[in-house]
Amino acid sequence: MGQRSTAQALAAVGLLLGVLLAGCSAPHHSLAALTEHQDAYDGQAVSTSGTVRRFEDPSGPYFVLEDEDGNRVEVTPANDVSGYVGQTVSVTGRFRVDPQLGRLITVETVSASGP
Repeated sequence: MGQRSTAQALAAVGLLLGVLLAGCSAPHHSLAALTEHQDAYDGQAVSTSGTVRRFEDPSGPYFVLEDEDGNRVEVTPANDVSGYVGQTVSVTGRFRVDPQLGRLITVETVSASGP
């Protein structure tokens, strides 16, 4: 295979990988949308962002993502975000609505996205 054929093959593979990865990523939704339309997102893979806040109840600490309007979604497991308190992060995970606990995202990935 010549250099040009190899370069074309590599470009095609790169394009294919990009398309496949784009298809696997969870759609980004605001916390407001997740809060307002929670039943529509229940069980779905989502990506969202917000500021990590720590709260305490009788069972111990828990962590939420919060936006500037006070929309909140709890994130679990807590240790995935406990080091980001006060920071803006992006998370990807499975969104669900629990009758006792409220709105939750089971975190698959988390990354700092702002100050």
